[in-house]
Amino acid sequence: MKKVENFITLSTMALLPAYDGMNQTIILDQHGNSNSNPQSKLKILDDACLVRACSYDGRIKAVRTALDYPNKTPLMICPQDSIYAFSTKSPQDYDCIWLFHHHIKAFFIEGNTPYVLFKNGYRLQVNCSIYSLHKQWERTANVITYFSSSKVIV
Repeated sequence: MKKVENFITLSTMALLPAYDGMNQTIILDQHGNSNSNPQSKLKILDDACLVRACSYDGRIKAVRTALDYPNKTPLMICPQDSIYAFSTKSPQDYDCIWLFHHHIKAFFIEGNTPYVLFKNGYRLQVNCSIYSLHKQWERTANVITYFSSSKVIV
């Protein structure tokens, strides 16, 4: 039986692209840890879903079926623990950053550069517009509301 690694927990704040030549992903958590990982962001996210009895594709399909979000679909990793994430770009884009909804406090621009401010005070420069961040934040909040209603069983 193959063991699936789970690098995503309630403390995960973001998945970032790694540019060190050996790793594909940096996992940022609320305690200030930044761990490099050789796996892709999509593999890490799929494994996070698999250890919770679903798959990345299954979770995305569920959200797309329930809500009309065909592109940059928010990911419901674990509704029971309220772990939801959204992407700053197409998930297939290496430069895509995944942000975890429950850690975000605000978005802001400094100079011409957009940032995410996390609840722990950490600031992360992102590679999309403030408009896109707000849109993705709102869509993820809609997913949370929809799948947490008593009529939907996940």
